[in-house]
Amino acid sequence: MASLSLVGTDSSPAFLEFISLPHSTSRITIDRAVKWTFNEDIVLSISPLEFYTSAEKASFHSLRIQGNFYYKNQPQWMLWWQENYWQQPVDWSDNSISTCGGISMLGGYGKFAGGEVQKTFVELPQHSKVRIVANYHFIDGWGGETGFLRVSIGRMDGMEYVWTEKYDYSKVKNGISVCGSRYPEGKLTSVIDVSFPHTKDTIKLGFGSTLDNDPLENSFGISNLRCSISNSTSQRSQSQKMSENEQCNSNSHFSTCCSNTSSEIDEIDDPLNYASFNDFQSVLPLVINGVKIQKVTWDLFSAPPNVYSQWKAHCFWTVGYTYDFTMKKMKHSNNIRYRLTINAWCCLNSKSWVKNKWDRLLEHETGHYLIGCLCALEFKARADKSKFTKNYRLESMKIFQDTFQEYLSLERRYDEETNHSQNISKQKEWNEFIIKELQKY
Repeated sequence: MASLSLVGTDSSPAFLEFISLPHSTSRITIDRAVKWTFNEDIVLSISPLEFYTSAEKASFHSLRIQGNFYYKNQPQWMLWWQENYWQQPVDWSDNSISTCGGISMLGGYGKFAGGEVQKTFVELPQHSKVRIVANYHFIDGWGGETGFLRVSIGRMDGMEYVWTEKYDYSKVKNGISVCGSRYPEGKLTSVIDVSFPHTKDTIKLGFGSTLDNDPLENSFGISNLRCSISNSTSQRSQSQKMSENEQCNSNSHFSTCCSNTSSEIDEIDDPLNYASFNDFQSVLPLVINGVKIQKVTWDLFSAPPNVYSQWKAHCFWTVGYTYDFTMKKMKHSNNIRYRLTINAWCCLNSKSWVKNKWDRLLEHETGHYLIGCLCALEFKARADKSKFTKNYRLESMKIFQDTFQEYLSLERRYDEETNHSQNISKQKEWNEFIIKELQKY
């Protein structure tokens, strides 16, 4: 066999099973994501929004991360910018460089003394904290003056001190003169490592000293500057930063359904217009347990209709979730309790389309969308009642997938029993059932 292809659809996932021993089954499931499970435990999951593996060891030929990176559920710093000054830098208020011993640095002997050198960094990726790491070099005859780093984190982007350190060469015994004039460098390198809350896409750094303005007598330099960012306030999927419209069209969990009111494609008027009712439209929009449920109009069915389809309309709804997590150590044990704050949502995807804009058909399509909203509400309710461990990502994913599959089955029953809206009495029963289910939350 030269190759093997597995193709999964929105409503019918494909899967491949490897069975070797009793109770030892490995399965690959493919729908809008790829999941490899072993004995019902997810080993690998890949979707447009998340890569997850429970393996104790993973090897990559190369790895590029766009977004957040977590180790043992803790967000890690992401190196965003680095300067080593082996070559001429740009955009500093003074781009002078030099060497001291084997160290290449910004400034240095004969270059920087009193005052401050500044640079503004722009287009920082989305973040909640910034970390600045650098080497500050005290060169020659400092007499108790102070080196410092300032950052634009004050009011109206004012410059604030985040690091200071004094140096007095006269208090150093048996120092070595590495570079510059006759004075020994008793503290050639001091490491700056500071972090602070920050969310803006620009930041200004200012390295300076309280020295007099004679860089041939005493001076300072900067080397190995590293700027890192982190989203450490919460753990969330990429979609939480998206608009509602972007969520609807980018999330990895989709449900699709179709509606048909007549077998005759070319009918213009609704042959069952006497049966139109307004059960759903009269109660929308509303918000239940944080889930926004919108009023459905034909304007939301914006995609070009499929002219080859037998259906009068096709409704795509998208359901998904994001979360923040908190950790709490138990008083009488070393156990840690994880609590997830769930943000669940459901909306109509822009792939939805319509041919015949009949009122009764709109009511039926709204029923499809509301089943998706019930899925979001039920998942949130189950997750809110759950006790999570350190494997909360996997545990919340399983709750979501189980709930999602249940409501896909419910949606199939909806279409079968209403005959895609043509069974008027059944459509009325389902309308009442869906409204009662919404009231439970």
